[in-house]
Amino acid sequence: MAKRKNPLKDLDAFLKQEAKSFVEPKKVAKDESPVFQSPPPVKEESESTPLPLNENSVKSFLKALKAKGDKEYLDLLLTVAEESGKDSSKDKMLINTILYLKDQDNWKENIKAYWS
Repeated sequence: MAKRKNPLKDLDAFLKQEAKSFVEPKKVAKDESPVFQSPPPVKEESESTPLPLNENSVKSFLKALKAKGDKEYLDLLLTVAEESGKDSSKDKMLINTILYLKDQDNWKENIKAYWS
């Protein structure tokens, strides 16, 4: 009678054999800190240097754009939503909401046309 194989026993033996071949990485002492060197900052020479972006400058820009009218404001939001990705359900919901706000009377047709 043939001896039955035990795959779990074979797997266990294989893993033990492989574990012996691993090399432990060098431990870093608590008082030693790895030294990371960052590359020097590259300055782009241009005539018009953009203002630094921060939360307040973005808010101010969006408020000014909204004051001009809803069309430009919603177009910008739609462009940003499209460029940041359409993969998640949150992204799709945001795009659908913007399309609804752009034309509340024909929102169903606009959403169907957009996604087709």
